Amino acid sequence: MQDQNRNLFNQIKNITYKEIKNYKTYDKLTELAKNMNLVLPLIDNLNCEDMKDRHWNELSLVSGKPINHTSAAFCMKDLIDLQLFNFSDKVNEIVEVAKNQEVNRKKLIQITKNWEKLAFQFEFSKERESFMLTEVEKIIEILEADQMEILNMAAQGK
Repeated sequence: MQDQNRNLFNQIKNITYKEIKNYKTYDKLTELAKNMNLVLPLIDNLNCEDMKDRHWNELSLVSGKPINHTSAAFCMKDLIDLQLFNFSDKVNEIVEVAKNQEVNRKKLIQITKNWEKLAFQFEFSKERESFMLTEVEKIIEILEADQMEILNMAAQGK
């Protein structure tokens, strides 16, 4: 769709009849094609599974218009009517945050699963006449790696 719009935009720009370029219709058509060149990549970007309700709510605040993205009637026209091309940087930022949050969510799930499998093991030490933790180095290594991963996630913010 983006390629088709780009081709249309190029065809409009390459019109050789100077008289046509004087009509308001030509200006309007040029403006619409230019806006579509900006909107289509944004719409493609918004077609992301990582976009949750909170991200759509933030997008609604940015556009100043309500977005009912869960409606069965929600369509491309609704997105175009939001005039997202006026907020392209913010839209891209919201989508990028959504993607990063999903990556972090999956990492946290994996860390949780790893720790659910880990078990502290004890052996009786005759020298100390008490139970001692075994494989402590392995657990400390995993703990430090997971701490670094979580700190990296926290440093990313949002």
